Amino acid sequence: MPTIRSISIGRSPFWILIAAAGLLSGCSDQPTTTLVSGRVTLDGEALDEVQLQFYPNPEKPTDLPAKISSGITNEAGEFTLKTVGAGGAEGVLPGSYMVTLKDLKPENDREYTGLPRLPGLWLDPYRTPFEYEITEEPQEIVLELDSSEMPED
Repeated sequence: MPTIRSISIGRSPFWILIAAAGLLSGCSDQPTTTLVSGRVTLDGEALDEVQLQFYPNPEKPTDLPAKISSGITNEAGEFTLKTVGAGGAEGVLPGSYMVTLKDLKPENDREYTGLPRLPGLWLDPYRTPFEYEITEEPQEIVLELDSSEMPED
């Protein structure tokens, strides 16, 4: 059976320094993310099961670390972005982004027999037509897609 010991740390300067170091280690110079949410529609209808990925625009670098943000639309076509590699922190670092769209419905819905609803061209961050500037203020992005204006792959 494991032994549980109780240790009294008292008011020793050593323990005060250890406690202060622990508190300070939680503070960092990490940049603050901005809440970004929105909605995706196709021909006026909510587009569910679409993954949006925000890639830092290499043509417009910033002093902030380059981080990808991602979100998936729900049944109402709504999404909220989270920063990849930041513990799933909600939001996006300020900067310029190229946005890709991936139709997940053919992968996720076994009964779906149609073609992808979005062109493959929009999966490529270097060829996507969607570019957004994210500021330090919360933003709502609405993508109103029109199937008659979609490019061929």
